[in-house]
Amino acid sequence: MTIIKGHAKVVWFLVNRATHVFSIRRIFLCIFLTFCISTLAEAEIPRVQCTDLPEGGTHCLITFNQPVASSVKVHTQKETLSLVLRQENPGITPLTLFRPVKVCATIMGYEIHCTPETISLRFNTIKPMQVRNLSLTPREGKFSLQFDLVPYTKPLTRKNPSPSSVPQKALTPLIALDPGHGGIDPGAQGVNGVLEKDITLRVARILQKILLKKGYRVLLTRKQDCALRRIDRLEKIEAEKADFFISLHADHNPQKNMRGISIYTLAATASDLESAYLAQRENAADKRLESIDVSSPEVAKILEDLAKREVHLKAEKFVHLFTDILDPKGCLQPKMHRSADFLILRSAVVPSVLIELGCLSNKKDCTRLASKTFLYKISHCIAKTIDKYFSESAL
Repeated sequence: MTIIKGHAKVVWFLVNRATHVFSIRRIFLCIFLTFCISTLAEAEIPRVQCTDLPEGGTHCLITFNQPVASSVKVHTQKETLSLVLRQENPGITPLTLFRPVKVCATIMGYEIHCTPETISLRFNTIKPMQVRNLSLTPREGKFSLQFDLVPYTKPLTRKNPSPSSVPQKALTPLIALDPGHGGIDPGAQGVNGVLEKDITLRVARILQKILLKKGYRVLLTRKQDCALRRIDRLEKIEAEKADFFISLHADHNPQKNMRGISIYTLAATASDLESAYLAQRENAADKRLESIDVSSPEVAKILEDLAKREVHLKAEKFVHLFTDILDPKGCLQPKMHRSADFLILRSAVVPSVLIELGCLSNKKDCTRLASKTFLYKISHCIAKTIDKYFSESAL
């Protein structure tokens, strides 16, 4: 009996010992499995942090422990928001994490699904939401995806504003330049063979470049060697609502010693015989108007009315400014300001002047008009006059 009791005690001791050892092993096994699971989760499952915003949205911060692509695809459908990121991690085990409980004020739960190729995040929201301020950046050796969830709003349909509601930008003055003659109408011919139509077009192009650099808008009645009726030129500048009109010509005077620049304005009666002769010669080029009797009392009355208009006063002002600028350079004729009945100056709405750039009947003037330096010089003088004219008109 004593022996049996002794063996029973040994067996009981061994059983208790074995049970104790098994419990310790089980505890260690549980700890190991927990560590492995947590390590795996930490390595492969993104961490989601959501914070409510004061204005009613939610700020989301998602941290990844592995590299992900720099692009994020966002899909919204009613109360479901999905984000998909690409990755290249062939060693990852496909995992899915559900959290169906309410996370914050706007997110009722989310789901994360990881595969070797993609990471998908799906949020269930209390109402349709949209993503704002989305960014994906490295953060302390990891990658973080941040964005704000805000209530969805329909995009506003943009209506074309009415012209009256759009502030109109003040336009710069439009200067109309008319290179005289052209095409089958060569104009006067110089003693050196130069043609008036070529000189006027050359000066118009130079003056156009200068004015464009100064910020003006420029309209040329002709841009190449082509014939154009004066009535068509006038209709063009009035249709474009030009602010000032300058017709460029080169004079041909019977007096061979006459030279220099002159400027003309409109008048019913010519200021002198030379002006009358020049106007008659220039007007004769317009075949369409040959049948009109410009000496009739009706036409004379119209011309007088035109001369009284404000446009005539503006043209006179331009002439005085041009004279002041050009006179010190010694380029003017002794009697430089003249007037006559030029058809090209008959616009009733646009201030107009006609500038004779020189006398092609004079050898010295022909030489100057063939010089590029002189053409730039006179063009800059005209541009300077335009500057002064509009600066004083704005006062």
